[in-house]
Parts: sequence; structure tokens; C-alpha cells
Amino acid sequence: MTSSLKKRDEERMKKNVECMVEELKKVVEDVKVEAMKVEFVKIEEEVVEEKAVTEKQHVDEEIMKKKEEKESLNVDSVGDEGAGDEKKEELKQTDAAINTEVPITEVLKKTEDCENGFLSSLAQREEEKAAEPCVG
Repeated sequence: MTSSLKKRDEERMKKNVECMVEELKKVVEDVKVEAMKVEFVKIEEEVVEEKAVTEKQHVDEEIMKKKEEKESLNVDSVGDEGAGDEKKEELKQTDAAINTEVPITEVLKKTEDCENGFLSSLAQREEEKAAEPCVG
């Protein structure tokens, strides 16, 4: 009888060990999946940063080109007094384009503020207006 009890205990222990091994395999699989997700997020962030850098370089190049055009127009306008109005208008347009460009970092900061739950003063004013009673 004691031998049958020992045998039964050994079988239970083997079964428990097999169950633990299976659970450990599942945990290892989950850890690998999580590690891959983290690595994917890191790679994705690097790609976004690279795009931001290349866009900034592209914008900087465009600004330099516009400045060069502006300088060349200034040199040309000294020689041509009759066509000065057209060139002045072109200068105004290029200046307006340069002044209206928004750096990428500013846009990212604004979206981070929105994600963090902060509202701009304009959005707060809009909410306050919406909360006021409607007077017809």
C-alpha cells in the first residue's frame, strides 16, 4: 500500500512539474512579445524623430533659398526701377511665407499639452462660452 501511495505522489509531482513548465513557457512567450512591442515602439520613435529632423532640414533649406531669392531680388531691384513694384510684391510674399512657418517642435509641444489634459486659453474660453446659459 505504501508503494502505491508513493507511486501516486510521484505521478502528482510529475504532473505538477509539467504544469509549472508549461506556465513558465507561457510567461517566457509573453515576455518575448512585450520585449518585441517595446523594441517596435523604440524603432517607431526613432523613425518619427528622423522624419522631424529631415523636415526641419527641408524647411531650413527652403528658408535659405527664399533668403537667397530675396537677396537676388534686392540686387535686381537696384538695377530696375520700373519693375520695382512687382519685385516688392514678391518680397512681401516671400517674407510672409517665411514668417508664417511654424517649427515642428512647437506643434509637438501643443499636442503633448493636449495629451496631458491641458487646454489652450482659446479652448478654455470656448468651453466657458458653451457652459453659459443660452439667452435667446
